[in-house]
Amino acid sequence: MPRTRIARNIEREVTYSDEHWRVLAAKRRKGVYILKFLSRYGFKPFIFGSVARGDIHRKSDVEIIVLDSKALPYIELLLLSNFGLEEKTIIMATPRTAIKVYFYIDPELTVVVPAVPLSYDEYEFYKFGGKIELPEAENPRNRVPGVNKNLCLILPTERGHIEFSIIGREHEVSRILGVRISIVNERKHMLLRRDQLGRTGVYLELHLDPDESTMRKLMELRDTDPAIRRLYREREAN
Repeated sequence: MPRTRIARNIEREVTYSDEHWRVLAAKRRKGVYILKFLSRYGFKPFIFGSVARGDIHRKSDVEIIVLDSKALPYIELLLLSNFGLEEKTIIMATPRTAIKVYFYIDPELTVVVPAVPLSYDEYEFYKFGGKIELPEAENPRNRVPGVNKNLCLILPTERGHIEFSIIGREHEVSRILGVRISIVNERKHMLLRRDQLGRTGVYLELHLDPDESTMRKLMELRDTDPAIRRLYREREAN
């Protein structure tokens, strides 16, 4: 994976072309279809990242996030039964962070569900990156502010967006996004480190076939890995 290119000392206004709006609208339609589907079953899904902010390109992924870990087994069954899956991946970035399951419906459409309750900081991460829900998501002109992987804050405008580096403007970004300054600083530190070192790996990245039971595999990991067992014990106690 190429290193994240951190943008420094940048501030500019970007005007979207007609083609940009068309691509954004197409990706939003794809995401909104899944939002509506999951909402019918009582879940609260969000579109997360560039498709929520608007700063997309043709290869941007459409990422759907459901923040409730209790939804995991039900969403897996619903997706398998109604869409089929190309792959499932269990990811745990560090021994102290939440395990998440990525359900790949197609090469650009992913549904992500945590396997354990998220911490408050992990909830705020999704606000930091930008998330949007129904009914606002149905109109691609509705976009939300958030920070991209280049450490630029994206501020939607009527014609496109304004973007600027968050480096040196951390308190301003915290205020605009409504997240704690500690979240801004933690994400800045992590992405700057990745910029310097490249991808440093994750604690766990396990790829499953579509017909493998995610819940059974998670229980196997819980039984055999002390860090995962400790994570479940701590998160379920809170």
